[in-house]
Order: sequence, then structure tokens, then C-alpha cells
Amino acid sequence: GVCGATVCAYGASQQRRGMETREERQTREQRWAEREKARNNEHEKELESKMGKRWQWVGGRWLTKEEAEAQTAKIELVYQESRLGEANLQLELKRHFQSRFLPPHGAQSQPDDLVAAQWAEEFLTRFQDQLLSLLVRASREASRLGCAKFEPQAALLGLFRCPVGKEICRQGLDGSEEDVTERSRQQLERCLRRTAEGSFDFEDLPFSPDLRHLLESVEAERARLQHDEAQVGHLALALTAPQFRGTWGPLEEELGVKPQQLRPAALASLGGFFAQAEAQAEAWLIGLCSDLHEPRGAGASKPLKGLASAYAKLTDGLVERSVEAKLLLLAALAGEHLFLLGSPGTAKSLLARRLSKVCEGSYFERLLTRFTVPEELFGPLSLHALEEDELRRKTQGYLPECDVAFIDEIFKANSSILNSLLVILNERRFDNGDQRVLVPLWTAVAASNELPDTEELDALYDRFLLRRHVSRISRRSVPDFLKMTLSREEAKGTA
Repeated sequence: GVCGATVCAYGASQQRRGMETREERQTREQRWAEREKARNNEHEKELESKMGKRWQWVGGRWLTKEEAEAQTAKIELVYQESRLGEANLQLELKRHFQSRFLPPHGAQSQPDDLVAAQWAEEFLTRFQDQLLSLLVRASREASRLGCAKFEPQAALLGLFRCPVGKEICRQGLDGSEEDVTERSRQQLERCLRRTAEGSFDFEDLPFSPDLRHLLESVEAERARLQHDEAQVGHLALALTAPQFRGTWGPLEEELGVKPQQLRPAALASLGGFFAQAEAQAEAWLIGLCSDLHEPRGAGASKPLKGLASAYAKLTDGLVERSVEAKLLLLAALAGEHLFLLGSPGTAKSLLARRLSKVCEGSYFERLLTRFTVPEELFGPLSLHALEEDELRRKTQGYLPECDVAFIDEIFKANSSILNSLLVILNERRFDNGDQRVLVPLWTAVAASNELPDTEELDALYDRFLLRRHVSRISRRSVPDFLKMTLSREEAKGTA
């Protein structure tokens, strides 16, 4: 039968292989290798066609091209941070300072640390002489006070000791207190002495990573404002940035110094169109924020009526949602719309519902799909109007007559409702039949799990001036969230 024929064919094949020459065996093996290679190439092409050109095989798993590039950039950043952490940056600061103020002695030698020299060439070359002198004096002062590293707080102390820095501080801080600059300097010296670990020389005082980031921020401020050289004012701007807010901790706690007040004076000291325009804007914002509180003295400091209580109602029982609550209040006050991007279960709709209660207005909520019809957003057609040959909608209780709206999965809106939705968001008007009526919408909160992927939806995305990515609560906040939830349940049980 079939089995016998198969056995005979196999025996004949083995007999031929035993009789074949060496060259014939090599030819047969080469032919099989070519077949295997062709089969593998065909499999790889098929796999590439399935995965697409946007995927790459990295580290034993498939990643998109963007993810692979981000992972490579992150690895390079970590490697660069480790190299800069070991670099002798303080020696390069001293070298740049001596090249500016001291006469050269013979031929200049090659730098010992190429990483530090490259970093200094990128960030310290455009530093003004006065700024370099400030940093060198601040390093020596930190060494005299016994600090182990050159920290941003020592640079802040140098700002209060430098003549230009003193003038910026006098103009930025409350001018009625003439000794605020001197008291701030004394407070910083006391703080540095408390953290001192011994006595160190200037040559042995290394840069801390925070100070290196500070000097990089100084160069970034110079480039942003399009100045030729980095000045003391750029250092003041970098020190008042949010990432260096902790540097001002002792001054805020003891003296009530607010670093934001220095920004208009620092910008005004720099000159240039962009700096002057930003200085006026910063001064206007500070004046606007100060109007929210009564001046200190006879009257107690009271926030704008209802604003603090509204913020408390929005964030009640929530963790890590303070920024989203502030953006909601800002959108309601400014009459703008807010877009929240995030995964489900991050309290997006809950915040919108609470905003409607805070504003004491009507609320409308709808989840959009590809099959959503206009009647679900704008109301059903009026049968009475149809009897009179008119095409009007009954808008009561729907989007055209609400004060606060929450539209979930907004980018799934189809073309049948897109145009009317754009007019409502942008112009606060709705075309109902042959009439264009005003819409009392204060603010609309939109949410989605994804960004728009077509040009048709880009116009809708542009209607949202305020945008925020809402992430899940971090692991360190989970215990606080659970404790808060349990305490609220216990309070309800006892009540």
C-alpha cells in the first residue's frame, strides 16, 4: 500500500545519498540552505507587512517607531546625566572665569575632562562677565560657609550679594521694606550654615545636579528671549521657575518673600522687545492676582468671594486633581472650553458635574459614538413645528440650552453633528430652523481617550483653548485615597 511505497522511496533516497559524491552532497545542502533562507525571508516580509513599518523589534518585544525613539532618547539622557554627574564642571567654571579676568600664562593646555569642557562650551560661553563673577563668588561663599556642594541656594545668595541682583530684588520685592534684601541674604547664610558638613576649598566644591540644571535653564532663558549674552536677570528668571521653587523655601517661610515678584524686575533689567513685553505681562498678572486678596494690615486676607469654596467643592474626596479643578474654574471664569485627555476612571465627568453645581447652572452630558444622531445633542424635532412646515428642534434640556456641558469621546462625532457643534463652541449660537439663537453655554468640558487623527476633527480640537492630560493617581497616593474613602464611609455610617 501507501506505507510500503513510502518505505521503498525512503530506502531509495538513502541509497542514492550513500552513492553521491562530496560535490553532490555540498550542492544538495546548499540548495536546502537557500530554500530555508528564502522561506525565512518570505516569513519576515509577511511579518513586516502585518506589523507595518511603524513597528520595530527592540529588546525582545515589538515597539512602535515613536516608542523605540523615545526609549533610545531616554537611555541616552540617562547616560549623559551619569557622565555629567562625574564631570569636573567646577573646574570649567573656574577656567572660563580666569580666561575672562586674568591675563593668559603661556599656551593654553587641553582640558582634562572633555565632557565638562563640552558642557561648558555649550552653556557657559555666552555667560556675561558679571554673571560668571557672581557664580564664582557664590561658590567661594558656599565654600566659606562649609557647604559640601555648590547648590542653587548658594547661587540665590550670590544674587542677593551682586549689585545688579540687589537692584532687581529691591525693585521686585516690596519697596517699602528697605532691608528685605539684606534680611533675605542673612536668612540664606543661616540656612547654608545649618546644612554645612565641614570646610571645603573652592577647587574641591563640586556642582550639584540641581545647579547644573539651573545653569542650563539660564541658557534656555537667554535663547528664549533672544539675547546675545546670559545676564544676571536670566539667572533671576531661572531661579523663579517652578522647578527651583524649593530654593526659596526659607525666605517664603520666614520673611514671606514671593519669588514671582522678581520676574517683572528681572525682565525689565534685560532689555529687548520680548523681555519688555513679558515684563509688562508679568506685572499685569501679579496685579491681577493681588486683587484677589485684600492688602495685609487692618483687614484679614480674604480670597475672591466663592472661589476658594468652589475649589474645595471640586476637589472634595479627590486625590491629585487640583490642577484639573483649577483649569475648570479658569475655563468657567474666562468663558473658554477645556479638553481632558485620559483613560476611563480618572474623574473627568465627576469634575464636570461638580462644576455645574458650583456654577448653579443647568448641566448636559452625553457620550458620543460613531452612530450618535443630532437629536441626542440638540433635541428632537418639534412635531408641532412640522405641522406648520417648519424644521425646528425642542432644545429644552439639551446642549443648546445648558450652562455647563460634558461631552465624552468627543472625537467620535460624525459629520452630521460636527458643524453645529463647532458653531455652538465657537460662537455660542445654534441654528434652529430659520433662526440663529444665542446659547447660554458658559463652558464645555470634553473628554477623550485619544487625540484626533483626521483633518476634519482638527477644527474641533482647536476650539479647546485649555487642554490637560489626566493621568491615574500615582502609587504613593493610593494609601491616602483609600484612607480618605474609608474615613468618608465611616462618617456616613456614624451619621
